Amino acid sequence: MNAMAVWIVVAGLGQMNERFYQDFRPGNLVAPSMTPLQIGPSGRILPGSQGIQLSLPEKHPANDVIGYSPIFQVGGNFQITVRYKIVSAGKPEKGMGAGLKIWGKFAGQKYCAVTLGHFKTPDSDKSLIVSVLGTGQGQDRQFQTQSVPASAEHGRLRLVRENNRLTFLFAPGDSDSFIELQSGEVVPENLTNLRIVATSHEDPAAVNVQLLEFEVLADRLAGAQPVVKKRWNWRWIVLPIAVAGAGVGGFLLWLRHRKSTASAPRRSTGKTTRTMTKGPPRK
Repeated sequence: MNAMAVWIVVAGLGQMNERFYQDFRPGNLVAPSMTPLQIGPSGRILPGSQGIQLSLPEKHPANDVIGYSPIFQVGGNFQITVRYKIVSAGKPEKGMGAGLKIWGKFAGQKYCAVTLGHFKTPDSDKSLIVSVLGTGQGQDRQFQTQSVPASAEHGRLRLVRENNRLTFLFAPGDSDSFIELQSGEVVPENLTNLRIVATSHEDPAAVNVQLLEFEVLADRLAGAQPVVKKRWNWRWIVLPIAVAGAGVGGFLLWLRHRKSTASAPRRSTGKTTRTMTKGPPRK
């Protein structure tokens, strides 16, 4: 998919009303909405050189994960983006792979879940960008999978929903151009369970990844407590300045008038004042 087609997919979302942004790079606080998630005893969340580091040691229990799970729900059209760096990942002997993934599950009676990740896999010496869309119920559950080789060990992963269609995209390295992996139909309900985690799935391979940035644009965000700068209302900035300026200007005019009055010569009133000097008493 070329860059123009990707731009059309993203631009077609229109004006999404709400935004959540988390900067994981050094010197930034983690928002209350970003709840740490640890399944199993081995995972660690540590400060890294470029972001928050998610670490799983070698020979950890199977299916251990470490990362974050936002507490808010994502409704309507949305765009979810994670910027990351794979520091190291062991090659697993089985399972989906070792690395970082976004995993999400939609509300509703029908099962609908998505996975988009950067993994070192058992079947390849190179890392892969893997996307999985799972739908259906029970034995009728189906998984639509697509993967491509990763050309860099860092980049961005992105999920985009427009109406009932979900698109999986990634941008390798520092590129601003996103590449589409696949797209498919999803349920219209909210995305209620979202995770950004380091994992090696069924195999106990070591994983070290760094989270750099996380952003959600959506029609609706329920329960989010973002750490973002609010847009200032210019009236609340201009009005105090104008009032303060008027007060200072008035004081300066009064002070100038007072000085000019004090330095001006007094006008004559037309009256003669006799000054009498008290002499010695008469004898």
